[in-house]
Amino acid sequence: MVKQSKEKIIYRILKEYEKSFIGENLDLNNVLPQTLKISQTYWDNIIRLMDEMDLLKNILKIPGDDIIEYNIRFAEITEKGFKFLSDNSLLSKSYKAVKEIKNLIPFS
Repeated sequence: MVKQSKEKIIYRILKEYEKSFIGENLDLNNVLPQTLKISQTYWDNIIRLMDEMDLLKNILKIPGDDIIEYNIRFAEITEKGFKFLSDNSLLSKSYKAVKEIKNLIPFS
């Protein structure tokens, strides 16, 4: 499996739910562990984290023998989810980098 940061995976999942929010079809295949090239355990941990961070709502938790499985079929993006997308967009990251550089370079 490819090691991907949790932020990148969260971003990809939220982008899919953002599409659904604006009326496009939600394709759950785009957010499956196999598609994201991550293990089921890593995916479960990320979904649990997204639930705890209130990035998605209506996540179904299915208790198992030793674990809790997560079903996100009926999940929806939250305001915090939109903020995460905004804060982690390329434009936002670029703006922050330019701002930091500006603060490092003295202008007369």
